[in-house]
Amino acid sequence: MSLLFPQALAALLEKSGESQREFSLAVKFKQPSLAHILRGRRKVPLRQVEKWADHFRLRGERRDRFIMLAHLDHSVSLIRAFVVQEHPELVNEFK
Repeated sequence: MSLLFPQALAALLEKSGESQREFSLAVKFKQPSLAHILRGRRKVPLRQVEKWADHFRLRGERRDRFIMLAHLDHSVSLIRAFVVQEHPELVNEFK
């Protein structure tokens, strides 16, 4: 499983200063499920991603990249590798 989205989410959480619990309560998402996503053990439910982008007040290309990373984590590894190679800015955006 890919860690692209979990790494981006972890970076946003760190930057915001929120704990996993605080974030989970704010976006109404179960904290244990969030922990599994952050560890790469579960894929993010795509229906949640825009709500999470809103929570972090992501706009423009930064928002688009966050959402793309979530979708990319649902794709096959060959596609992920190709996109990351061709668009390293997707990965570097949230480091």
